[in-house]
Amino acid sequence: MPREERLPIVESSSSGDDEAKPVVRRRSTRDTVLAVPTDPGCCDPDSTPHRFLALVFMCLLGFGSYFCYDNPGALQDVFQKELNLNATEFTFIYSIYSWPNIVLCFVGGFLIDRVFGIRMGTIIYMLIVLLGQLIFSTGGLLGKFWLMIVGRFIFGIGAESLAVAQNSYAVLWFKGKELNMVFGLQLSVARFGSTVNFWSTQDWEWHSS
Repeated sequence: MPREERLPIVESSSSGDDEAKPVVRRRSTRDTVLAVPTDPGCCDPDSTPHRFLALVFMCLLGFGSYFCYDNPGALQDVFQKELNLNATEFTFIYSIYSWPNIVLCFVGGFLIDRVFGIRMGTIIYMLIVLLGQLIFSTGGLLGKFWLMIVGRFIFGIGAESLAVAQNSYAVLWFKGKELNMVFGLQLSVARFGSTVNFWSTQDWEWHSS
């Protein structure tokens, strides 16, 4: 856990004929600045192996999120057959994911900056993603389309805000080093998650049928 740093804010104040004196206030940067603890263990951003270990976990965030995001696409025929969905109802599964993120990506970033901090924000958004996917899967098992929609809506609330947190971690660990490469690798691994979903989910469905 990064230690809290405090940065001075210097203001000048004067009263009457007295010479202006600086007034020092201090503010907390929470964990939006990566501070190296006395004993960093495996969390030293100046160590190349440690940075790339952190990169593995950052990439796993995107991999899992996109794997779940494209579950409906891999199971389109199953959903339309088993749940009697038409094309409009099926595309609603994707559009309901996008609707909250018209606004909530901004809100999610603001909450990371001002309220949660990066670490707590990441944990909260991961739990929201997990909850949404569990509800969506439960709706599919029970054949309840409305429950699937509720799950996708909740999933959408967490998934894109989680991407904001993922990028924040990338900047903290790799700024001035391999940052652009890291952004590209994160996108590649996320899209690989979608690809693995289409490969594996269709295969599981074929074996179970």
